[in-house]
Amino acid sequence: MSLKTGIVPYKGWSDTYVGCLVVGICFCALFSSSLLTAFSKQLESYFEDGGTFFSTVFSILSFHGVVLLLIFLFLKSQGWSVKKAFGFNLGSNWTLGLHGVIFGIVFFAVSLILSSIIQWISGLFGYEMESQKAIEILQQTDPSYLKSIVAISFLSVFIAPVAEELLFRGVLYVYLRDIGFHKTAVFICSFIFAMIHCNIAVFLPLFCFSIFLVWLYEKYGNLSVCIVTHSVFNLANVLLCLFLGGEV
Repeated sequence: MSLKTGIVPYKGWSDTYVGCLVVGICFCALFSSSLLTAFSKQLESYFEDGGTFFSTVFSILSFHGVVLLLIFLFLKSQGWSVKKAFGFNLGSNWTLGLHGVIFGIVFFAVSLILSSIIQWISGLFGYEMESQKAIEILQQTDPSYLKSIVAISFLSVFIAPVAEELLFRGVLYVYLRDIGFHKTAVFICSFIFAMIHCNIAVFLPLFCFSIFLVWLYEKYGNLSVCIVTHSVFNLANVLLCLFLGGEV
């Protein structure tokens, strides 16, 4: 699949800086994961909730926080402003925001259909899909999980969409597109995006969601519409987990 390039211009990201960005993010993610594994027993004994709140916040911030920091340094090192790099100066913020809300709700409905099909197929083969750790926490009714639920909800709606859109659509997709992978950039970007969520049950919906977000970026030229769409999509998922116990 090749998405026709819209108004997202050629960026000319440096190969060296993109490589450093990816390596830095991967290193920090692996290092933080190793730390949590190494000190899991100490966390369980030290915190009343078994370290759930600390582990959840630490895991999210060690990835998304690092992404935001490294992308800022990535842009600064190449003389790009955030507005210019991601088209934040294009279009009306109100219009883009409204479109993002609509797109987020629409694709949430689509993802529910895709998830239902996946669950039905897995049921035919007697395979039970496992939920993501964050989803399991959101579905808890135990008061001891309240802090974790609030933290996951906030980070999922306000932090994760920004970091993930800047990284996957803003940098990786555009970089791959610009170095010549016109037909495969969207697939590579979407595959990695779906894979980092580490759950086979949501792989297809997130893969399709990523393709849709790339299309939005190419259509509007302003990454903010993707961020709002992603944020609304995550918000809908959080509400579904909290009040209906479901998940996408």
